[in-house]
Amino acid sequence: RAELRLNAVRAVLVNAFCPPYAPGGAEYSMVALAGGLAHAGVETVVVTPRWGAPPELPEGVSAVTFAAPRVVPPGQDFADGGWVGSPAFNEALAQTLVATRRAGDVYHLQGYHVVDGALAAASRGLGPTLLTVRDTQAICPAGWCMMADTAWPPTACRTWTDHVRCAWGNLSHQPETLPSWRRARGVARLLLEADKTRRLRAQLNRLGHLVAVSEGFREVLLHNGIGRPTGVSAIYNLPPAPGPAPTAEALAAWRHRLGVTATQRLILAVGKRSLGKGTPVLHRAMAEVARDIPGARVVAIGKGRLFAESAWWTNHPPVPGPELAALYALAEVVVVP
Repeated sequence: RAELRLNAVRAVLVNAFCPPYAPGGAEYSMVALAGGLAHAGVETVVVTPRWGAPPELPEGVSAVTFAAPRVVPPGQDFADGGWVGSPAFNEALAQTLVATRRAGDVYHLQGYHVVDGALAAASRGLGPTLLTVRDTQAICPAGWCMMADTAWPPTACRTWTDHVRCAWGNLSHQPETLPSWRRARGVARLLLEADKTRRLRAQLNRLGHLVAVSEGFREVLLHNGIGRPTGVSAIYNLPPAPGPAPTAEALAAWRHRLGVTATQRLILAVGKRSLGKGTPVLHRAMAEVARDIPGARVVAIGKGRLFAESAWWTNHPPVPGPELAALYALAEVVVVP
């Protein structure tokens, strides 16, 4: 019976981006999920804009694309011209979802950018819709309040006074060399984001179901008024499919590129360097590790810059998912927020 039910369902994964266009890790997590569903016998489709290059998807996963206003080169950093999340984007997505819907479809949204378009399609008769929530953006745009709260689950700031305190707390973790005018601009931006956060929270509560990336994060969402106990599940991200083992030449090239000697012990931190990702906590912990273990070296792969480089801490720009395999092989410890 379970097999019959699986065969009757078509999983439709919806994202504004898909490899080879991947601003972050969510796109690679989506591809891993799509491959896992297809392997389990579930018909799986990815709906995404047509940026130029075709989507890179596992065997058994098909794609439905809709036209983007510009062609951009593949990669992690590219300009969409403000189209993603705009009314034009939302309407194009809604029309695509409605035009390709089938009985038995389940729509799994893979980012906040596609929520508005999916809700517009839902008003036109779309099937069950759920969203994977990966961060605290729908709870607090700054995140400092949740890091500072020692209770569990942590509580996000609620009043404007709280928002101001949280915004300044967030900026206190920025580099000391940041000019005062940029700090003030950052506070203003985060206060404006607070309004967007309240709107996003309301949108999430309109969806049929939410998926948290861990049991702990599920508790955080529910504690802060997002979802209902029967409407939030925890599904951990699937690991990427193992690729070929990196060659000795590739490992040596990465050591040279990172400036890591053969005697140093590499700790690899992968993910955006931000307060919400817990980078300050990691930095404090790694300072103790570096003190106790001579030769320990942290390489933080991702966007953002919270801490200056030192003898034991190196900031490195994002690396495409497929290239991370060689880095994993080099590291003694891999830290993923």
